[in-house]
Order: sequence, then C-alpha cells, then structure tokens
Amino acid sequence: MLVKEIKSLLNEVITEVLNEEEDEKKSDERSIVKLEDTQQLNKTDLNKVAKDIADEFNKTYQSIPEDKLNATLELPMGAITSNVITQIQKRKITTAKGKMQIIPLNIATQKETSSDNQTSAASNLDRYANFQVVPFILANEKGETITAGKGKEEYLVIFLAPALYAIVKNIETHEFIFEFKADPEKGDFYHSKILKIKQLNVAKKELKDIKEAFKTGKFTSLKSISNKQTQRIATNPSEKQGEDKQQ
Repeated sequence: MLVKEIKSLLNEVITEVLNEEEDEKKSDERSIVKLEDTQQLNKTDLNKVAKDIADEFNKTYQSIPEDKLNATLELPMGAITSNVITQIQKRKITTAKGKMQIIPLNIATQKETSSDNQTSAASNLDRYANFQVVPFILANEKGETITAGKGKEEYLVIFLAPALYAIVKNIETHEFIFEFKADPEKGDFYHSKILKIKQLNVAKKELKDIKEAFKTGKFTSLKSISNKQTQRIATNPSEKQGEDKQQ
C-alpha cells in the first residue's frame, strides 16, 4: 500500500512539473512580438518618434510635489509606478509619424499572468527595476509594429526609457545606455527628465535575450546587442501606415 502511495505521489509531482513547463512554453509563445504586420521607419523618423515620446513622458511625469520627492526617489522606478505603466498602455501619443501606442515589453512568466492572459503591470515593473529602465515597442493606429529595415534585414525596434525620479543604483549601466556622464561630485543621480530614449534594432531571435536580461538583471546580452547598432542603422525608406499590408 505504501509503495502505491509513493508511486502515485511521484506521478503527481512529475505531472505538475510537466504542466508548469508547458505553461511557460505557451507563455513564451504568446509573448513573442509578431512581425507579420509592420511599419518600417528610417533612422531620421525613428529619432523624431523617440523625441516625441520623450517629450510626452516629460510633460506627463516630470512634476513631483516637493513633499513627495524624497519618497519617490527611494522607489526603484521612481515616478514610474505600476499605475503609470497601465496608463501608458491605454494612451496613444501623437508623433511625427502619426499616433503611436506604447506597448511595454512583457517580461513576466505565465505564473504571474492573470486568467485573461494580460500580464499585470506590477509583475513587469519588478523586472524593469533590475536596470531601472522601461523597455517598450510601438504600434501604429493600424496595429503595425514599428520596425527598422536595412536591405533585406528587418529589426524590431525596442525603445528604452529611464525611470524618472529614481536614484540610479547602477550609474555605469545608465551612462552606457543613455550616453551621458554623471558628475560623481554631485552625489546621487536621478533622471528628472528624459534627455534620450535609446533605440535598439533587435533581430527576432534576440528578443528572448532582451527579456532574459531584464529577468536576471545581467547586462551582458543587452550590451552586446547595443554594440551591434552601428551595423543595423535603418537605411530603408520609411513606409506609410498600412503599406506593409498592401504589398
């Protein structure tokens, strides 16, 4: 009788482990950014769009009441809370290339996903806090994902925005990503406004590396992809919205 119970318990454990692995596999498949419908933008237009996004972020999240500043600075993502991430996803921002929807990159696993398969902003925010950076993609009004093209190569554009009003824990990482130099004599550093939104032209197979970097907080793969950007400058002409579908 005891042997049967042990066997039954082992079978239950094995089944549970296999189910968890299958759930994670399905989650990864669902969170892959689809590139069937895209709008390619050249380098100039991508820079314009990134500036418009930065201006909107600064206008909306720059003002912190004096009595709440110190408490905000101590938060890992500062003024960028889970409520802010939720609000960001619901808004469409007017840019030089039309209205765009910001889609924060889904880092969370299936275990942290609600029944309707919409990952909670708080789950992703914990991952973003590893670098104190918000990674996001853009979609136009026709639902096309914004990409960059160079010849026959098409790259997903991942935008990186720094947390606002958060004391930066790893200043070297931020200096590398956002291309600036902080003055150590001024003490703790925080971004009071977004001066630059970093763009990474990412091959589809590299998306999992980006997500893994944010999960683990290991900067190696992000840095490696960043170092490839000079060979991935978007030189293809910009497309109009819906042009990709018409071809």
